[in-house]
Amino acid sequence: MSSSEDEMPVKKTETNNEETNAKSAAPTSSMPTKKKRTDEDMRRISQLGSAATETEKKLVKALRKCALLKGRADSDLLLMVRCCEMKIHQQGEYVFKKGDVGDGLYLIGAGTVLVGRNIAELGPGDYFGEAALLKELPRGADVQCKDGPLKCLFWTRKVFIDLTEELWKVNVKEGSTIMRQGQRGDLLYVIERGGFDIYVNEDGKSGLDGDLVASIGAKSMVGELALMYNTRRNATVVANTASVCWAIDRFSFRRRVKEVSQKTLAKRARFLKKVDLLRPLSEFERSKIAEALEEVRLPMGRVLIEEGKKGDCMYIIKSGTVICSREDGSLDHVDRKNLTFMAGDYIGEKALFNDEQKGRRAATVTTLKDSVLLRLNRDAVLDLLGPLEDVLKSSQRTKQTKREKQSKKNAKDAKKELGNLNSVGVQLNEFRELGVLGQGSFGRVTLVECPNKNTYALKAVSKTQIVEQGQEDHLKNEKRVLHSLKHPFFIQMYATYQDDRSLYFLLELVQGGELFTLLRDKTFFDHNVAQFYLAQVVVMFKFLHSKDIIYRDLKPENLLLGTDGYLKMTDFGFAKYVAEGKTFTLCGTPDYLAPEIVSGEGHDRGVDWWCTGVLLFEMLASYPPFFDDEPMATYSKIIKPKINSPSHFSKTAISLCKDLIKKQVHKRLGCLKGGGQDVMDHPYFDGFSFEQLEAKQLKAPFTKPVEDKTDMSNFDQLEEDRGEAPVYRGNEDWCKGW
Repeated sequence: MSSSEDEMPVKKTETNNEETNAKSAAPTSSMPTKKKRTDEDMRRISQLGSAATETEKKLVKALRKCALLKGRADSDLLLMVRCCEMKIHQQGEYVFKKGDVGDGLYLIGAGTVLVGRNIAELGPGDYFGEAALLKELPRGADVQCKDGPLKCLFWTRKVFIDLTEELWKVNVKEGSTIMRQGQRGDLLYVIERGGFDIYVNEDGKSGLDGDLVASIGAKSMVGELALMYNTRRNATVVANTASVCWAIDRFSFRRRVKEVSQKTLAKRARFLKKVDLLRPLSEFERSKIAEALEEVRLPMGRVLIEEGKKGDCMYIIKSGTVICSREDGSLDHVDRKNLTFMAGDYIGEKALFNDEQKGRRAATVTTLKDSVLLRLNRDAVLDLLGPLEDVLKSSQRTKQTKREKQSKKNAKDAKKELGNLNSVGVQLNEFRELGVLGQGSFGRVTLVECPNKNTYALKAVSKTQIVEQGQEDHLKNEKRVLHSLKHPFFIQMYATYQDDRSLYFLLELVQGGELFTLLRDKTFFDHNVAQFYLAQVVVMFKFLHSKDIIYRDLKPENLLLGTDGYLKMTDFGFAKYVAEGKTFTLCGTPDYLAPEIVSGEGHDRGVDWWCTGVLLFEMLASYPPFFDDEPMATYSKIIKPKINSPSHFSKTAISLCKDLIKKQVHKRLGCLKGGGQDVMDHPYFDGFSFEQLEAKQLKAPFTKPVEDKTDMSNFDQLEEDRGEAPVYRGNEDWCKGW
């Protein structure tokens, strides 16, 4: 198993749900990939010779068992064997230690290793260190040779990616099954030729006794959901004739999308740096407007800019050629070379100013051949940065701005190591458990009482599961975020504890239950109720973003009602410090995912404002705007968002939903120069007092009465006994001083 920020080794028989999980399950008969081999690949192939040695055959056999490499032809596996390094360690030696910078993938050929302090034992055919295939990351645990000599095949990140190409060809015999209902999968198949029947059992079981619901042929795809997360297949797919498919796994797909996205944005920012006019801008400012560049394709002979017309955009030539001319012929004597612009050149930059004269086009520009250009609109610069004249003036200043100072402070907070926190003066063994408030896969939240009769919510998270899922840094980050949230609209953290089984957060007890429960009881909210709750969410995000924290998990279930009727945001497991740039982790609730998360192209605080729009829609309509019984249909709607609002929506509610639920981040309300203030200033909030709201001077539309500090009646009754978390026997360096 691996994640984009942490890594832990994986037994070949395990299943996990992380976005970068590299395991796959393809039919065993396959052909080399379609991707063109590089010169380096051809050099390696030429070194293969005609026959494999007995040792190489054994290693190929071991590679066949590796889930990372299932579906690869033996010729590809032999190529990998001959391009790897052999690393040998004796009993007791460390392969690497926790915190070492990861440099590649290990596959065990002989011997065994211990991971951490008895977290796992791996043997021949198992692999570890796969997080290093994404980027240079510190190792998540010690790996030590138990039974030696340990012989490992080792590939650096570059070599592995060169050899394991994204798409590979799969020959499927008639009657063969490529997907089974109920089994987990992470492969997408694109059918080149042949056909498949799709069977579905209503009871969810796998088998051909299910109903035949469809037959598909060439140019069709199956398994699209696997590119999102490691979900169970919802159908069985069987070849009805000999067929040929192309397969890609989630790990390769999302890594490639991430790389392409980063390279594209970096290239566009470099283009902008060449523009003399924009050179004084900071890297951050250039990256913001780089996102606003729009690609335009024009055929040969098309007029791009017309002399004398008022311009509102500039162009960067990505490919092709354009030429300048004037009606009065004043450019006729100029060398044609000086009037011709090609890839990397830019034109029309003065149109970015508001000045009437500067914005007038000085010449006509026509394409000499089919061209691709990047267009930057003046309005986009205005929305994202403000008037360019003002921005350029401020960019000349050497003095740090207030925003830059705050970002530096936030960056320090993001790395701060917090020791044990305890503002209540009570130890873990002094609490008395009164009941269960919530239950999750990692642990549970209980209502506890301390000797002075004060009550709290105690969140327990299993150490074993934290380490198995590679979530150590995520938990530390959640602690940092909670520690920094001194605001009445956020759940407060009072202390942290640990024992031999779990880590604990002692949290403020909020007894009114979830907003989700209230919404379910009322079906939907009227304008005033929805406005009251949404306004608090806007204040929450404005506060979080001022600290460079993005939340990424907004939904009614994560908004708790206090006894005063006001909201408290809880569950910061997905929250993250992101000052500049983007992050690529796939996380959130399907109905609330923003398109940039679905596509994997990287995201920032814009995802929170998208979720704000989705929440408003759900509160007014009783269902989210992109709801569908089929997850892939939901994601398709998100990628091409279209808001179909019920007739009872007000005009301002429709407007705010559309302004927040915009696919293009640089046009999304909340992501512009004014940030969260732009959302507050929207007509939807006309007449609403945010000052009174933050002072809690407004009457809440609903309050949930409780009898006393131990009342749990506003929470769903849960099974109390799911067993204790297992005793953790691994290395505890990562949670020292918790």
